[in-house]
Amino acid sequence: MSKLNRWVARGLLVALLCVCFPLGAAASKSDFIPYNTYEYNAADQSVEAPAGYTIRSVIYAQEFGVEPGSMTLSDIYRADDGSIFLLDAGAGAVYILDTEFRYQKTICVFEDAQGNPLEITGAQGLTVHDGRLYIADTDHQRILRTDFHGKADLIIEKPDTPMLDAETACHFTKVLIGSQDRLYAIASDVNMGALVFDEDGRFLTFFGSATVETTTQVLLKFIRRQFMSEEQRKKDYQYTPVVLTNFDMDQDGFIYTVEKSSSYSDIQGKVRALNAAGTDVFRSEEFGDLEWDRQDTNTGTQFIDVSVQDDGYIALLDGTRKRVFLYTPDCGFLAAFGASGEQKGNFVQPVALESIGEDVLVVDAAKNTIQIFTPTAYGRSLRQAAACVKKGEYETALLHWEDALTFNTNSRAAVIGMGVCYDYLGNYDAALSCFKQ
Repeated sequence: MSKLNRWVARGLLVALLCVCFPLGAAASKSDFIPYNTYEYNAADQSVEAPAGYTIRSVIYAQEFGVEPGSMTLSDIYRADDGSIFLLDAGAGAVYILDTEFRYQKTICVFEDAQGNPLEITGAQGLTVHDGRLYIADTDHQRILRTDFHGKADLIIEKPDTPMLDAETACHFTKVLIGSQDRLYAIASDVNMGALVFDEDGRFLTFFGSATVETTTQVLLKFIRRQFMSEEQRKKDYQYTPVVLTNFDMDQDGFIYTVEKSSSYSDIQGKVRALNAAGTDVFRSEEFGDLEWDRQDTNTGTQFIDVSVQDDGYIALLDGTRKRVFLYTPDCGFLAAFGASGEQKGNFVQPVALESIGEDVLVVDAAKNTIQIFTPTAYGRSLRQAAACVKKGEYETALLHWEDALTFNTNSRAAVIGMGVCYDYLGNYDAALSCFKQ
């Protein structure tokens, strides 16, 4: 074969390979994202942006061998050893998965210290501490502490305190264990914050009650109610503080809370980071969909869960718009992902989320699935850059910011981040140029 013929043959072979295998090459460069992805500009307007997170895999809880139709997942918790615990409000059970998300066992029989059966159908929250389960048994108005065989050694019911009236049943929905083994519990019918109990179940105090702004209208309403009959008071709407919906604790002991709001446009104070004294260190930072919330429609943000990752990033689950918002430790917007829908990567009834490293796990009660989301190359560049800034590695951070700009030339976070790095490095002209941009 002549040299010319060999070159022609090679050219035909390359062309043939390009025709036969174009899809594989394209798939390796980008992932299919089944939801709109955006960031915010300086005017707090949403602008198109690459996806910061993508769906990695889905766990189908129906494969655990539970009778079809009885399962309704309600909460998820990652233990210190990496095991995953899933609460099933429908079947009244707890499922345990290993660190690779492989099913291990089901706890479906619960009993008290005397061997009497305990039902936990309708339970909405659980946590794990020192080899024991803590279950917010919502429908039965109690908290159970059990071993991994379902044997309860502590049952907490409505505390005997004059701060709770006779009409309050204490429907406990969420629990967590804080410092000194104190148990914090949220009750859907209690509006004074979380109830705090010691390790023996004795009630101590309330924690994290939201501040109600004292307005002229509120004061007049209070005065008027003093002259109402009991029947009139029952029919009259009473202004009460907002109710906590969920919480989580970071490695430094700060408790992050999310709460209901009477107005969708009220985006300040929806997420708080409380120190031991109950003081909010966020000081009313804004979280959620800024544009939609300001339109004050019924599609605004209402957070139902929060997960603080090991490096301080904050994942928030929006139950109304059915998506996850991710923020840096200093409350900077990083990504929003998920949407309403049946498709993989979307949600029908998201109820809880948990974090494992950078990954975010979301529980869908309607589909009984756990969807695992992981950072894209763009999202990882942003996270790596922010981590380097926190450690004072500004030159390395610049490389990651520049990498992020190759995905999104309009990335506000990257440009501002570069300006901060140049400022620390003493290159003030470059810093000023970034901040002007």
